[in-house]
Amino acid sequence: MKIVLEAGEQRQELRVLRRGNRLRVTLEDGRTLEAKLLDDGDGVFELELDGVRIHGAGISTGPNDRQLWVGGQTLKYRRITRGAAERSTTDGGDFSVAIPATVVEVLTAPGDVVEAGDKLVLLESMKMVLPVIAPRAGVVAAVHCAVGESVAAGVPLVELEPEVPGNGDAESA
Repeated sequence: MKIVLEAGEQRQELRVLRRGNRLRVTLEDGRTLEAKLLDDGDGVFELELDGVRIHGAGISTGPNDRQLWVGGQTLKYRRITRGAAERSTTDGGDFSVAIPATVVEVLTAPGDVVEAGDKLVLLESMKMVLPVIAPRAGVVAAVHCAVGESVAAGVPLVELEPEVPGNGDAESA
């Protein structure tokens, strides 16, 4: 599988080959990394790379888009599919939390204007704080969670409407 990985402002195209619980990642410069995937399920995972275990979690933010939290860092990746035009990870698409978590902070309210990449909600799962990130700019239409609430996988937490007046398509985050 070919992916585009984004970490902050850095972007890299990678090839990822998965066979069972083994991953082989080929970087743009040709270097190859091999890791063992120890999957706990429910969006939480553990990787073993050069004898070091790395804990992480992830959510689906669209059909080919994912957001990962590994070692306190937020990473986004997008699968590149054959014949598909490349698109930004911030141009829309419904997404929801892929793992059960507890809401620790709600950072937005209905009517707030948000930019792509803004933190909307902070969740805690497996002793990690996981931000829910706005996939694109828009106006918060509704917030469907509260501090201290346990949220299930697949449940939208925030609804975004486009900033453009007259376009009534809402999106859930």
